[in-house]
Amino acid sequence: MNGRSCGQNPVLIFFDEQLTIYVKAESVGNSSADIHYMGKREDCSIGFVSRVTIVQISKKTGKGFPWTEQQKKLLINNEKISI
Repeated sequence: MNGRSCGQNPVLIFFDEQLTIYVKAESVGNSSADIHYMGKREDCSIGFVSRVTIVQISKKTGKGFPWTEQQKKLLINNEKISI
């Protein structure tokens, strides 16, 4: 594979670029959450998008461990923050 997908040129992001990063929990399950990321450049063009699934695991059993209601609220809160 040559680093290209669907006939598009690969997107390059450099270390000195300023990006605005957006993160949201798209869905929250019993012990997992789908997290979506988007990075926009200063000209508002999209530099990247990503999607991951996180799973909370019990240290004792090694299996999924349910989120508390407080944790679920934190994950689905659409509060905008700046760092």
